[in-house]
Amino acid sequence: MKRHSGTITYLQQGIVAQYEFANILVLGTRGRLEVAVPLADDERRDFEIHIKGDYARSLAIQVKSARDLDKYEGFNYLTVEFSVANDRVVNDPRFWYFFAYLDFRKMLFAEPVFLVPSDVVHARPRHTGKQSFFVFHANMSAKSRDRWAPYQLSIAEVGPAVLRVITGLPLRLQASAQVGGLTAMPGMVWAKQLPTKRAA
Repeated sequence: MKRHSGTITYLQQGIVAQYEFANILVLGTRGRLEVAVPLADDERRDFEIHIKGDYARSLAIQVKSARDLDKYEGFNYLTVEFSVANDRVVNDPRFWYFFAYLDFRKMLFAEPVFLVPSDVVHARPRHTGKQSFFVFHANMSAKSRDRWAPYQLSIAEVGPAVLRVITGLPLRLQASAQVGGLTAMPGMVWAKQLPTKRAA
């Protein structure tokens, strides 16, 4: 795989890709989606996304980008390789990946981009010790029939697609982060005050 000759680091590339993804989500839904960045990435989430005013459903997204395309038999391929500790591989309907080619010359994502459920991305791991290795290798052609073709999107389609995923999630009530931290403490018991009967 060829490497870009510029001086942009992979950390800078990742940050640019994340902000570009946030831009197309907000603009592509006319502000209906709220995008939050976790304070820590311990759970491999770049973003927590929810519909404005709807706190019962949210989607976690991990953004992956490439700075070059591979060429094979006349087609361009987007290739992203990454590893995850075995105990941190999460398959959940609320966890998805976004893959894109970040065109340094045009300074934006090239189409198509890909929005893929975590269980599909994790379907063919290669295990080495305590790590699982994954390869996303997608044909960029609109006529592609590879396993990633169903997840191709234009830039304009990304926001509405994320919106559809979130609205399709089951509703669930979640305790706040503060409450979650308290209930995780050893010996902590959650109590509820019962209504008292009024004297007749």
